[in-house]
Amino acid sequence: MNLHLLALVAAAALAVSACGQDSKTAADEAKKAAMEAADKAKQAAAKAGEAAAEAAKEAAKDVAEGAIVVTAVIQEESVSPTTTFNAENNNNYTVVIVSGAPPTLRVDPQDK
Repeated sequence: MNLHLLALVAAAALAVSACGQDSKTAADEAKKAAMEAADKAKQAAAKAGEAAAEAAKEAAKDVAEGAIVVTAVIQEESVSPTTTFNAENNNNYTVVIVSGAPPTLRVDPQDK
């Protein structure tokens, strides 16, 4: 009887430890998959940032010094916001669309 009881306890202990190993293995695999996904997301974000910087360079326009009128045509918006600013030599200007009802434009100057 004691031998059977000992065998049952040993089998139960083995089963519990095996379940613990499966849980640990599954947790390790989930952690590894999450870390790989995070690395891929970081790489994708870096590529997107590079692409945005390149697009900004390509979108740059040289303009003459003086009054500049900027209009943004936005899909699914009935209003096209417009603004005017005075362009000066040796400055860069970034036109920002400010979301709102209605959307507006902001011009951010920066020294070259």
